[in-house]
Amino acid sequence: MATTMTLSDKSYYRRLCRNILADRFNWRKYCTPSLYFGREICVTPLHCSYGQIGYTINFPYTNAPEVEYDWEMNKLTIDDENWKLVCWTKSDKTAKQCCQERMGFQYPCFSTTCAVKTFQARSTGIISDT
Repeated sequence: MATTMTLSDKSYYRRLCRNILADRFNWRKYCTPSLYFGREICVTPLHCSYGQIGYTINFPYTNAPEVEYDWEMNKLTIDDENWKLVCWTKSDKTAKQCCQERMGFQYPCFSTTCAVKTFQARSTGIISDT
């Protein structure tokens, strides 16, 4: 990412991303620069050879990271990184949530793959044991 995000930035991006995924973000309204929860944003549609596949949200006149939503692939990223890895602090994730959300396993799953990934996530600070 280009800049380090503060806690208020993370909560703003988390709100934006969760609204996008819940289909509460009206992207057409922001094709011209407009305020969204106190910050100016601008949406640019993403097109390919057969039509629109999503949109990019940028923050004019700032170095803020861009949010990109590709509804065809159901992929939401912030500066080409998974939005959850950017927005969530280590205290927000538990081992149970990590297994269920990021790896698709039930907790505890006793899977070697899950155990290794959970250990890696703990050691990098993405999740906690609580």
